[in-house]
Amino acid sequence: MRRCTPIPALARLSQLLRPGGVLAVWSAGAAPGFTARLRERFAEVDVAEIPVPRGEPDVVWFARG
Repeated sequence: MRRCTPIPALARLSQLLRPGGVLAVWSAGAAPGFTARLRERFAEVDVAEIPVPRGEPDVVWFARG
């Protein structure tokens, strides 16, 4: 039986994007480490804070390239 080497999730997602495609990820809170990992893998990363009625804002990341 042949074993496959697992591909890290962000690497795999970047492979699956079509040219000009955008990866969007929503979170209930900020994650600076995740932002850094996205910036290591993708050419452009935008972070949007979404106000919520209670607590910290939600966060949406948009990664391209």
